[in-house]
Amino acid sequence: MERDTLTEVVHQALTEHSEADLGTLANRLQTDEAKISIALDEIWRMSLSDFMAGDSKPRVSLTSGLAAWFAREQAELMYRLQLVREWQTATHELSINHTVLQDEARQPSIEYYTGDTKIHKLLQRRIDSCKEEACSFIPVSNSDSRNLTAIRSWNRQLLGRGVQVRSVYPDSIRNNRTMWEHACQLHAMGSNIRTAPMISTSLHIFDRKH
Repeated sequence: MERDTLTEVVHQALTEHSEADLGTLANRLQTDEAKISIALDEIWRMSLSDFMAGDSKPRVSLTSGLAAWFAREQAELMYRLQLVREWQTATHELSINHTVLQDEARQPSIEYYTGDTKIHKLLQRRIDSCKEEACSFIPVSNSDSRNLTAIRSWNRQLLGRGVQVRSVYPDSIRNNRTMWEHACQLHAMGSNIRTAPMISTSLHIFDRKH
């Protein structure tokens, strides 16, 4: 997760002048205390300082700060790699779908669906018939609000019937507030939530059959 310019500047000032209070920092950086306070909140949230609300002097932690910063940079890199992989997968699938749609002799054992509405209707039929277990692999690209609302609705239906629900998300959802809050909501409902280094495309498995 990237830091803004003011946060960078304030963190640098803290490393050079660890005893500075809010007023001193504001004077040194020629800005008001309110903006300094916002930057300090961000620094504390990123574990670069043990500053707490109400403290007059923030205390920067270099050792834990650097470790937390490198960890977040690594997570950001994984997030960007995830997006690249999803783009590559989407391009590959588009090429395959184009070829399939041009081929009139489709295999009878395979069903092809295009468009969110048709796919959602198919998933609803699978959910209605699911009796024991539903497993899903969800990439970051599924963060559209309509998709997330549908997923939460499906989870409620399945859990309400006593069906075990398992969902796997990429590690990079920790950098995506919408997806992270969505996963926390599913966990609170009773779903089993796990993460994996990378997930390229959506996959839903019902009763280990469909």
